[in-house]
Amino acid sequence: MKSLIELDQLTLDAADKSQLKSWIQALISQATETTVLLQGNTLHADETPVSQLAPGSGKTKKAYLWAYRSNDLQAGPRIIVFDYQAGS
Repeated sequence: MKSLIELDQLTLDAADKSQLKSWIQALISQATETTVLLQGNTLHADETPVSQLAPGSGKTKKAYLWAYRSNDLQAGPRIIVFDYQAGS
């Protein structure tokens, strides 16, 4: 799973240190959960197509909601990761 997070310089300049700390902690948490999730013997995944409104055109394009889940029968934390992939 690949995630792209874009933060422009203006956003970083406007953010205070507590905001940056919160963002970084969320990134670390997500990376840790994803790593643990992928180490299990079983990975449950669900792909749900959704319509995404294309701004300014009044048309829709297909996007996807993904859910990845660990196996309840395995030892370790129960993890669910949600992902959104915009349409092209």
